Amino acid sequence: MKTILTIAFVSFLAITTSAVATDVHPSYTQATANPPGFSYFRVHRQQTGAGMMWSVNHPDVASFKIERSYDGEFFDEVAVVENNGAARHQFTDKEIFPGYIHYRITAMTSDGTAVVSPVEMIRIVSRK
Repeated sequence: MKTILTIAFVSFLAITTSAVATDVHPSYTQATANPPGFSYFRVHRQQTGAGMMWSVNHPDVASFKIERSYDGEFFDEVAVVENNGAARHQFTDKEIFPGYIHYRITAMTSDGTAVVSPVEMIRIVSRK
């Protein structure tokens, strides 16, 4: 009985680890530690919201799509910010709930390709 359970468990692990999605959005480039185009991306607590700062070194970025997730898996678009040509960009998300919040930024280039930043997480604690 113990052997059967061990074999079933090993089979379960093999199936679940091999069923990882390879690429959900084919036109997106998944971020690495320092993806091409992003110099840095930081999130910090700003009063009751979340402040973001980032910098890009890609000349053809037309706009930035800011995305938020409460589970780290499914992201919703918060805002689209046009590239103003500055070296540093910022955005404050004021409409958030307490908890762990994950953010990422998608840099949209003029030719339609996109580069996704690394995911940054922040914890917002409710205050009474």
